[in-house]
Amino acid sequence: MNIHSFVFFGFAAAVLAVYYLSPRRMQNIVLLAASYIFYISISWDFGFILAGMTLINFFLGRRTGGEEHTRTWLYPAVRTNLAVLIVFKLAGSYVSGARDLFFHLGLDIQTHGLKIRLLIGLCF
Repeated sequence: MNIHSFVFFGFAAAVLAVYYLSPRRMQNIVLLAASYIFYISISWDFGFILAGMTLINFFLGRRTGGEEHTRTWLYPAVRTNLAVLIVFKLAGSYVSGARDLFFHLGLDIQTHGLKIRLLIGLCF
């Protein structure tokens, strides 16, 4: 699903309608489910990555609940999210370099196995 298509426009309109018609307690769950549907419509890999990041952020967020532990757990949470952003943002630039490195080492690596796609949500 491309964000510049009418399909995405319809999807966003449906999500907004369900969001505003849902009880207040369910609105975050509606947005989370819509995020998973959007990411999985692009690639199953993205769904797994989003699930992992959701779990990590959920548990680290729960740990920051007490005032005495806020900084202790907030910094690792921010670092984890930044690390994922850096990996997916910068790794795409080095895919061709990694392929060349493996070639010079005598390994015939298929390029489709090395491609790391950029997650749209991480950029925003």
